[in-house]
Amino acid sequence: GELPWFPITKAARWCRGRPESLSVCEDVSRAKASFLAGSWFGPRWSHLAKIPLALKQFLQLCQSRDSGAYSGTLPNYAVFGALLGATGAEDIASAEEADLQLFQRCLDLTCEELEAGVAPSVGELRMAGIKDLPEPNRSPPPVTDRKVRILALHARGSNSNIMKFQTSKMRKAFGKRFVWIIPDAPVPWEHDPFSGERTELEKRISNGKPFVQWFQRDDWESYMGACDRVTALVEQEEPIDVVVTFGNSCSIVVRATDEHQKMGLHVPWRLTIAFNGMTDWEEYTSDLPFWQPTVCVTSPSAPLYETVAAQIPVLYRDALVLEHADGLGFPVSEPRATEIYERLVVEVSSRCGLPAPGAS
Repeated sequence: GELPWFPITKAARWCRGRPESLSVCEDVSRAKASFLAGSWFGPRWSHLAKIPLALKQFLQLCQSRDSGAYSGTLPNYAVFGALLGATGAEDIASAEEADLQLFQRCLDLTCEELEAGVAPSVGELRMAGIKDLPEPNRSPPPVTDRKVRILALHARGSNSNIMKFQTSKMRKAFGKRFVWIIPDAPVPWEHDPFSGERTELEKRISNGKPFVQWFQRDDWESYMGACDRVTALVEQEEPIDVVVTFGNSCSIVVRATDEHQKMGLHVPWRLTIAFNGMTDWEEYTSDLPFWQPTVCVTSPSAPLYETVAAQIPVLYRDALVLEHADGLGFPVSEPRATEIYERLVVEVSSRCGLPAPGAS
């Protein structure tokens, strides 16, 4: 049968994957607390009967909301600590001190200890309440026995043929040492007030290919599905050395970066290059800024430039910003376009352990 909070979520009004009223969250929380604190588990939920007594008591106190188990709008975990046998604030402080010691221990490990597998796991650190994990060492070998592989993701309402056209100047600058993988997104696209109709030129360039997108606008499930698809695409086409994004495809790669970093991992490519890269959602589960090296190519004359520019220092620890005057799109006006693409070649070559173009 249905769990007690299912009717609450079904009746709620949703916007961008979230309930429009925060009271829905409170109602669901209360229903879950009541369920877990109760004693009427059926066979399917019998494992919940094993919930520790102290936690069950705490949930009952939270449900009552009149016993000090809530401090403002959040659970008062000092009450939970008392139920577990803690004697006061000193116990909480000592627990925090133990967490800090574990974190410092992770930072102080020698190379020999790391190789021997002594380091605490990411899971151990997170169980200790440590969210801001130390950045793991990253020393990928130089690309020597193959070409550098670049995955390029088109924007909303586009396709691979348009992306090939948009990146033609850039791909020419990169030359024959690089292989480009330019896939089509799987979700059909129809024009909307935000994107407008496709032009006759875009239709001719598409050469019969439909206009597609990575995810439906304002649809959280579609968005997360796109993140999974792009991650699977990187695995399918591995090794991928560089990921190039344009427009809203940047949002997917930012989310994938967030998902990796919250587990203490780097993404499986060396560099991200984002053209006009604005994110659709601004809620991340890892601590910002991201470790991933990123080049942000923007234009002050592009729509939402101020928003994009403001996001860069928040999202990226290692960011190079290159600006041009061509608005929303790839740089084409000379001499700035050539300057930007030559700089990108140098940056990618450096990240892949290759000599810079023209170096002897």
